[in-house]
Amino acid sequence: MTLTIIFLIIITGAPRAYAAENKFPDMVGHWASGYVNMLVDEGIITGMPDGNFHPSEQVTTCQFVTMIIRSHFGQIAPTGAHWASGYLSKAKQLNVIADMDISNADIPLDRRIAARIGYDALVNIFGEPDETDVTAAERLGDLYACRSCVSYISQIYTKGIMIGYPDSMFYGQKTLTRAEAATVVSKILKKSLREPQYEPGSPVTEENGKISPEETKQVLSSNKDSMLIDVRPQDEFALSHITGSVNIPLADIVANLSATMIPADKNTTIIVYCQDGAHSLKAYNIMKEAGYTNVHNLGGVRDWPYEISYPSQEAGQGA
Repeated sequence: MTLTIIFLIIITGAPRAYAAENKFPDMVGHWASGYVNMLVDEGIITGMPDGNFHPSEQVTTCQFVTMIIRSHFGQIAPTGAHWASGYLSKAKQLNVIADMDISNADIPLDRRIAARIGYDALVNIFGEPDETDVTAAERLGDLYACRSCVSYISQIYTKGIMIGYPDSMFYGQKTLTRAEAATVVSKILKKSLREPQYEPGSPVTEENGKISPEETKQVLSSNKDSMLIDVRPQDEFALSHITGSVNIPLADIVANLSATMIPADKNTTIIVYCQDGAHSLKAYNIMKEAGYTNVHNLGGVRDWPYEISYPSQEAGQGA
């Protein structure tokens, strides 16, 4: 059992400290040998029964999850019939994987799922905070091909764990090889190996229309004609949203901006937000291109420290 990862390929070089010694005959001269050697030295991967690594073979969900869990918790004995059941159970307990991932444990892993699992591991195992500026992810031509994937792909890309193909595409449905998987895991574990797609610590620029929660409160209270728009899907808005906001899903804005409730007056003050800032940035850019002069990007609702409405709960409270 073994694993190897990379979330968007095209690797420029392996970790120098591990590049000289090859642990497997089929890794001699391979671009990922340094990453694989590092994971072997740290007891995270072992190789296949024939003594090779098989870098070009597809990696499975259980192999990928095992690498991540083992990197933090060491060896875990099976809890069921499957050899990786202990690792899968631990990952499920930590909210790193879902039931469907366990059902698909032996299926080749595609990039979208690998990005989700990698991101959830960063948050729930390693406690790594999100990047607040994921503007760089807009370079990916297929970022919105999977609407539910945008937030974690944006994080993985911006952090430099998966840096993309030369044509600036993510190709989420493609499967990962073992060599690619080892690279991704290595970059999850060691920030020094990453290739960040933004300048770390740089402030969000005016070009991105960023507005703070405090500024948003001031604008809404002082300008009665201003509009706060939640661009998430309707079902997410129905669960909870910033009090006073209206729901205009990004999909509707993309399809036909003029057919939405957004005022035709392009001088109207408009503030958009979503779950984590990726969708709101897209909406902001679309409106700017359409000629709106006073549109702002609040970012993610999870960073909003003020009033939140919970319609479903409120509906259930009878007199």
